[in-house]
Amino acid sequence: MKKVWYQRMLWSYIPMFMIVVCFLFFVFFQTLAEQNKKDLSMANQVFTRQVLYYIDATLQSIDYLVINELLNNELFKQFFEETDSGDVLLNYKIADKIKNLKQMNPLIDSIYLVRYHDQFVYNGNILNGRESFTDAAFVDQMKRDAYPNQWSNLRKFREFVRMDTKSVVSLVRHSPSNVEKGVLVVNVSTAQLQKKVLELYHNSFRFVSLFDRNGELLFDDGHSLDSQIEDNQMISAEASTYTGWVIRSGLMAGTLISVASTVSGFWIVLGIIAFTLGMISILYVTRKNYKPIDELLSRIHAYSHPMKPIIGGDKIDEFKVIGTALGSLMEQSNRIAQQYEDELRVRKKLFFHELLRGAPKIQLPEWSTQMRRLQMSDTFEQQLVIVAEIDRSTDFIQAYSEHDQYLIKFVMASAFKEVMDSHRIPVWIEWTSDHQLSAIVSRPNKEEATNDLIFAACEQVQTWLKANLKYTVTMALGTIAEQPVDIVHSYKAALRSLQYKAVLGHNRIILQKDLELHSQEDRLKYVQLLLKMIESFGIYQEKWQQCLETIFCEMKKDMLSREFILIVLNDLICSLKKELSKMPKTGSWMEEGELERLEQAMHQFETLEEIQEQFTEVLNSWFQRVEAFHNRAQLHELLRELKQYIEQNFMNPELSLDHLGQQFRMNGKYISYVFKEEFGEKFIDFLTQIRMRQAQQWLCETDWPIQDISEKVGYANSISFRRVFKKHSGVSPGDYRKVKSAYK
Repeated sequence: MKKVWYQRMLWSYIPMFMIVVCFLFFVFFQTLAEQNKKDLSMANQVFTRQVLYYIDATLQSIDYLVINELLNNELFKQFFEETDSGDVLLNYKIADKIKNLKQMNPLIDSIYLVRYHDQFVYNGNILNGRESFTDAAFVDQMKRDAYPNQWSNLRKFREFVRMDTKSVVSLVRHSPSNVEKGVLVVNVSTAQLQKKVLELYHNSFRFVSLFDRNGELLFDDGHSLDSQIEDNQMISAEASTYTGWVIRSGLMAGTLISVASTVSGFWIVLGIIAFTLGMISILYVTRKNYKPIDELLSRIHAYSHPMKPIIGGDKIDEFKVIGTALGSLMEQSNRIAQQYEDELRVRKKLFFHELLRGAPKIQLPEWSTQMRRLQMSDTFEQQLVIVAEIDRSTDFIQAYSEHDQYLIKFVMASAFKEVMDSHRIPVWIEWTSDHQLSAIVSRPNKEEATNDLIFAACEQVQTWLKANLKYTVTMALGTIAEQPVDIVHSYKAALRSLQYKAVLGHNRIILQKDLELHSQEDRLKYVQLLLKMIESFGIYQEKWQQCLETIFCEMKKDMLSREFILIVLNDLICSLKKELSKMPKTGSWMEEGELERLEQAMHQFETLEEIQEQFTEVLNSWFQRVEAFHNRAQLHELLRELKQYIEQNFMNPELSLDHLGQQFRMNGKYISYVFKEEFGEKFIDFLTQIRMRQAQQWLCETDWPIQDISEKVGYANSISFRRVFKKHSGVSPGDYRKVKSAYK
């Protein structure tokens, strides 16, 4: 479809866009020029400070050098204090030192010393009187005005009569011991100082001028400062706090920025014109392009209820009307799409369960049609059903709420699919029960390596779940389905394989070929083993425990399915009940709930070890009751000794059924049972009665604290003793003692 409206809008707004961009460009350039001026002015100010700092640092280094020599060099001290001007050796050493100082700092033009008491001046070459010295006027001024220790203003100086005068600045330093003895004068050439400063910048772009405290020009770089001030306003000036001199610098007139500044004014005018044209163009194009919007509003009003004004009065927000109409349309479309997704998900799950149930029988053409409807691949490759069962599913269901179970199972299914996808194995996953996850896996390659790849992927899933969710799953792989109707057989084979989880254990991958080689279900064999165990049980021989152990070992060895194990265990319970029914009716051989507990364990067990532990515990309890009945005479003597032991050791806080079991090598529960049968009361009631009787006696006969009495009768905690005593006697120990004391 040709985008006519798009092209109209595009070509309508491009001229306005160009005009606005040009205007913004002009404004930007003008702003940039002004900013550049500010930046250059700031940079020039920084440069001026740097040059002034450099000059101060150079002069300070000379000053520090002179001060150091005056303070630390004995030659200068000797010179100022010398009364004999004819000390040739001293004069020679001073001349050598002056020479060294000039070599250490090339800016030093000359140095001379003035000694006031004999009016001699020495410059390292000639020692003469003040009147004949070329710089006598400056020396007189220093002595007369007490010249301070600082740099002088610009002055003229020549060291010898025949030499030309030079422009210098002089540093005057008095004798450190006594300012009246003399001074040391250091002359620095302004020409050399200017040469040093010129190394810091290029004089074709900048100009620098230095003035002394009187405003005299120390040096400049050949440019007229007055002309620069007229042509350029970016002049920076700084005054030195050290010398008092003033430095002025700036950029040369006629630079690129000056030209840009001149032209920028013209650009501003062009920008204003462009802005005006842009506004006119926008008004025209907006008016022209509003017509299609008006027509669209008319169509919306024609196919909908009359619209109320969105803004007060007769004004209508056109785009809000259009947006509302489109929003309603999109909301309806999204709702329909969501309903379709939900229905598709339900149809996928329903078809998945139908495939596993085998109803209806689907052939290849129907498979392709149905899969296309479900938006899945319609190509049928060899299929394989994998069933993964959560180990200890009863604990899992009890530990988590329904919502948490849903989240954990969602994570399990996602992890399974992710791993399969990483191995490029197509898979379709659904939960078929509250603890079983079923997956239909495609085998694009009919090679043995594909089976190994599927096995490796299953191992990776188990490893991930164990490491991250702390739960394990046992997986069973079904047979290969060549046609869609064979998927049900693969699923049933996987379920049959899971029956062998009882003997193989948790977190295993069960393959069909392993079961075909090892599984042996011979019911006659187990009937014989059961008869042998029942016989030992009936004649009260403990050999029955070995027989029971043999039965479970043979089950594991023969790799029996869970279904066959339940048959054997049901036969065992029926045989035991029949055997117990033959015994005298003098007592109950089974405690209440024991048989139900066994039946529940048979219904819920997952591994052979779990059910073996339950059976061993219950059968051992039955056997002890039966054996106790037939050994009543021996038991009577044993119980008499046991009762005597309790009466003698009632003060032991550790006395319990477990303690008695260890002492007499009997099962604690069995002791409880036969004790009640023999004496007509429970063990704990008998022990409590002895303790309370002894406590009552001591409460009456002694003044021992209740805490001590509680410990002596076998209660480590006095609170427990008080509670039991009040329950037994009807009053607290303290009240009992008071009552008995009152009757004495």
